[in-house]
Amino acid sequence: MALFRQLGQKGGWNNTGWKGCVEARPGALNISDTPPDPSKPDTLFVPYFAPDDPDIAKKPSASYGNSSTGYNNSYLDDTIDNSKLNQNILGIDLSGLASGLVNALLSADLKIIGKYVASTTRLITETGSTITIGPNRACPTPIIPLTDDFDKLRLAASQMSEWNGSGTNVSEGLAWGQRVLSPQPPYTDASPYKTAGVTKVVMLLTDGENVVYGASNTPQKSDYTSYGYLASGRFGSSNQTTAARNVDGWTKDVCAQLKNQGVQIYTMVLQSDTAANRSLYSACASDPTDYYAVEDPAKLPNVFQTIANKFSRLQLTN
Repeated sequence: MALFRQLGQKGGWNNTGWKGCVEARPGALNISDTPPDPSKPDTLFVPYFAPDDPDIAKKPSASYGNSSTGYNNSYLDDTIDNSKLNQNILGIDLSGLASGLVNALLSADLKIIGKYVASTTRLITETGSTITIGPNRACPTPIIPLTDDFDKLRLAASQMSEWNGSGTNVSEGLAWGQRVLSPQPPYTDASPYKTAGVTKVVMLLTDGENVVYGASNTPQKSDYTSYGYLASGRFGSSNQTTAARNVDGWTKDVCAQLKNQGVQIYTMVLQSDTAANRSLYSACASDPTDYYAVEDPAKLPNVFQTIANKFSRLQLTN
């Protein structure tokens, strides 16, 4: 959390400025509901921090923040104001930046760290725009744990917003839906799977195919995502198209895991009834007839009502 605190943002967890998003876990843990265990580091969730991209600090605009090929997340100037170095709370010695008494290789590393402390300009835009620029870039609306407080759910739904950046990763959202429905931590409100009298339901809604997006002509090969940058290899490929098809595979796997636990799945695609989506999400649904292609957003309430009419009692929902 030191970097968040250093940037001086307020709100979020413990007023650090961190909105609460985390990276995907490594390996097969990325889509599992294995509970976090401090004795097994790979099971823990690492806080999401979108690094500053090279360039001067910028605000989102028609010309910056959503490029398929270029950088999209520069919120700090790359130049350093040495007079600000005394504001350092990172616990890293940056005095060499002011004195110049460091070798060139170390100086380059210190400058990358130093701009989070003493950049000449800081412009973090994480509200008021669907395109956000900052350490929480594209971190979406928080999850509401299972509850029977329908007023709370309606309010949360009304406050949901579109967040642009890094593409579409349905497997990640679906994996978090699975964790909410699981009786194991990090959420613990759910009944055990296959409890008599309890129906667990997932309603999956997407407006596009799985896509890894942004910064394709940069060394990172993509925007920062829950898997870091595409160039890190965590998607199983450094090619955006191949990586997206890997995400399709993970989506299928989470669907299978949920159905094996008796969870009912209904899938909806909004203005994106492509052949690929039709194949993926009709197979994901508990039954092919539980796949709904919706062209008119105004018809979504009717689809939700149709789904609700398919079962007589809904005890748990997400």
